[in-house]
Amino acid sequence: MKIINTNIDFVFHVVFLAVVLIWFYYAVKLKSIEQNSIVWSMHLLGVLLLIVGAVLNFFNETHERCFSEAFISAGILMSIIAVRHLIVQQMKLTQNLQRETATDYLTGVGNRRYLDEIWPAILNTAVPGNTSIAVLLLDLDNFKVLNDRYGHTYGDRVLSLMVKALRLSLRDSDHIVRYGGDEFILILPGVNRNKAGEIKARVIGVIEQVQLPGSEKIQVSCGAAVYPEDGRDLKRLIEIADQRMYRHKSDKKQ
Repeated sequence: MKIINTNIDFVFHVVFLAVVLIWFYYAVKLKSIEQNSIVWSMHLLGVLLLIVGAVLNFFNETHERCFSEAFISAGILMSIIAVRHLIVQQMKLTQNLQRETATDYLTGVGNRRYLDEIWPAILNTAVPGNTSIAVLLLDLDNFKVLNDRYGHTYGDRVLSLMVKALRLSLRDSDHIVRYGGDEFILILPGVNRNKAGEIKARVIGVIEQVQLPGSEKIQVSCGAAVYPEDGRDLKRLIEIADQRMYRHKSDKKQ
């Protein structure tokens, strides 16, 4: 019986020390305390209950420890609940941070990091030999002219309006990525070459119909590449789409 009690005391001291160390570790992060005041109140109460239970346990005889053990059990339970909540909150914050770093701050669409993240997932859903993926590269022909003429705020407005028009013309399963300053990539799962041509024409029409302040018009060039006919590597598909986009731009100048 004495050995059992000794083991219980050892486990208690280990748990007690772990809870206190965790509390002090997070206590340094004042912002975490401010954002989770209720959780921290629970955790602080749990630590206090543990301390009270430890003090009572130290001064009482073995057969009189029921009261102190109740304090200890309540303290451990509250601390575990609080720590679990904090861990969940930390995971959510990490996920939000990852989402923010993969999003273009101006237009709200994905950036290059987002593109690198979604491409493997899109390939995993593709049926070998039976699924096409279209990659469209868009470039605004007159963006620099508009930017120089009206300023960067106007240029930002142009990009935002263009993205809004794109979202309305595409499916929920399609992906819009800001690839560069005025270059955008569209990833269209399940779209073959013929369908890509139709979407390309529709997208250009939708964008060039966007009403800009000052009665200006957006002019856009577009090139398309299709997986797997044009390549299986995303970099290769973008290169081909880029070449065809510049060919489209050159043809319009003739």
